[in-house]
This record gives sequence, structure tokens and C-alpha cells, in this order.
Amino acid sequence: MTNLPLLGAAMTVPELETLQDFILSENRDLELQDFCEIGALDRDWKLVADRAKQLLSGYQGRLGIHGPFWGLHIASPDAEIQKVVTRRMIQGLEVCEYLGATQMVIHSPYITWDYHNLDNFAGRKAYQNVLDNTHATMDAAVKRAEDLG
Repeated sequence: MTNLPLLGAAMTVPELETLQDFILSENRDLELQDFCEIGALDRDWKLVADRAKQLLSGYQGRLGIHGPFWGLHIASPDAEIQKVVTRRMIQGLEVCEYLGATQMVIHSPYITWDYHNLDNFAGRKAYQNVLDNTHATMDAAVKRAEDLG
């Protein structure tokens, strides 16, 4: 028999309530997806996080969350949008810290528009702009993640 990887899961806390045994029985990797919904970080997210903590009592697996992403382009060239996205990413990391999660999923800065259009610009500056804008947006959040370990 081969050693197959252990299946983890991505789910919301209400789904965890019904699949708790599946996750806890083998300490499967878990990504909680409640905190990426629009408005989730503006509400009392600690209520959801506290319920997750209750359900995960004794859990020894790797825990992460899906970070905010709806409407949040991490490579926006607009400095004001970058500030909003940075704030949301740091809020997501606050959730990670509260839960004891060790990772937060974020989406790539490359979007479909980039795939179809970046090569239309002279030189490689368009690609560098994506990287520069991503750094402008994410550097503070990456530093915060590093500080959290």
C-alpha cells in the first residue's frame, strides 16, 4: 500500500460543525473560509472565531484562513486602494493571530486582464508595475505575518 497524503479541507465554521469528527480524527489541515466574506472583518468576527476554537479544542493540525479577496486587487496602482487592501490583509492576520492559525491564503496579483494585456505594453515595465504595486500593497502585511511567525 502506498502512503497517500492526508486530505485536508477548506470550509466555514458551520460546515465544521457537521464535519468536526472528520477534521479532528486525524488532525487534518483546515482552512476556515468565514473571514473572506464581504463585511466579515467589519462584524464581530471573534464570535465566529470563538466558535471555531470550541470546535477545534484539542486540534493539532495545521490551521489557516482564507484571507479577504472580494474586490481587493493586491496589485492595484491606486495608492488609496492599496491602503484599503493593506488594512484588510492586516485584519485577516489579526484573525490568524486570534485563532492561532499559521497561514492565510491570499490571491495572486495576476488577473485575467494581465494575461491578455501585459504583453501589449512595450518592454517588461508592465510586469514590473504589477510587482511594484503588489509590494506597495503587501509589504506591511508581509512584515506583520513575519512578526507573527
